[in-house]
Parts: sequence; C-alpha cells; structure tokens
Amino acid sequence: MHWTIKTGILLVILATPVKWFMNAFEDISPCGSPLYSLQEARQWQVYFYPARVTPAKLTYRGQKIEIKEAWVERRSMRSYFLVWFPYRKDLGGYDLCFTLKKGKEIFHTSPIPFWVAGDEGHGFAEVSSGEKQVFCETLEQLPSSLKVSLIDSWNQPRPKDIEVTIDKK
Repeated sequence: MHWTIKTGILLVILATPVKWFMNAFEDISPCGSPLYSLQEARQWQVYFYPARVTPAKLTYRGQKIEIKEAWVERRSMRSYFLVWFPYRKDLGGYDLCFTLKKGKEIFHTSPIPFWVAGDEGHGFAEVSSGEKQVFCETLEQLPSSLKVSLIDSWNQPRPKDIEVTIDKK
C-alpha cells in the first residue's frame, strides 16, 4: 500500500476515539435536542407542521417580545452512525418549538420568566448555544392549539393569553 493511504487509515483509527469522546459532550435538553430554527428542522427532515403564535408581539414587564418563528418537529436527538456520520434519532412524540425576534434579554434577568402551556407543572425548555436560542415543549399528542402563559413564578396566576395554533394540513 502506498504510504499516504496507510497514513490516512492510521489517522482515522487514531481520530475515531477522539471523535467518539467529543460526540458524548453534545447538548441534551429535556426536549432531546431540538433544532434552533425552522430551516434546520427542514434540513434534518424532522419538520412536521407549522405553528402560529397569537399574539406574535407582546409586552412583558415593560419589554417588547416578538416571536420570530414557530413549528412542530419530530422529537429527536443528534446521533451518529459509526461515530462519524450524524443523523437524527427519532425519540417519539413531538417538540413544539419557537424562537424570538425581540426580547431575548428578558430571559437573562431576575426573576427569569418562563413559558408554560395550560396548567402544566413544568415550563417550556429553553435551549441555547451562543447566540442561538429556542424554546420547546414536548408533546406526546398533537393538539390543534395550546393556551400558553408567560409567568415569573409557579404560584402566579396563568393568564393563558397566548394561543399557539398548529396547522395540521
């Protein structure tokens, strides 16, 4: 065998354990690992349905918040075939995801507000990496719509004044 082929094979053999180790440190959130945009969900082929948030613009504690995009994706997580080839492993169920166009700063001030669907005992997960941020809620069944509240505390009343409509067409 030519020395460059042998060198290439040796490099792959030596790099594989390092790649395996690095793969283990990927972010895993309560939602599996949702994607950070509708475009990414389409690229990875986990996009399922569009969602619409009404109102898309709201004011909370004097700060303007604007929803950028909302969608439902198959619940999945990044996985690898033979350590080197990424794919999305289906976890069953769905993630309702949305991103913000304005108002990200409020989620880094005290008290930290959180989104909650209906009367659930948990809020939407916030998943972020650098400048990327997505909020997601795991759904076993797909409702036509959800009533959502933005609150600061669990004992605060839930106004359910935000409606998320899932377009299942």
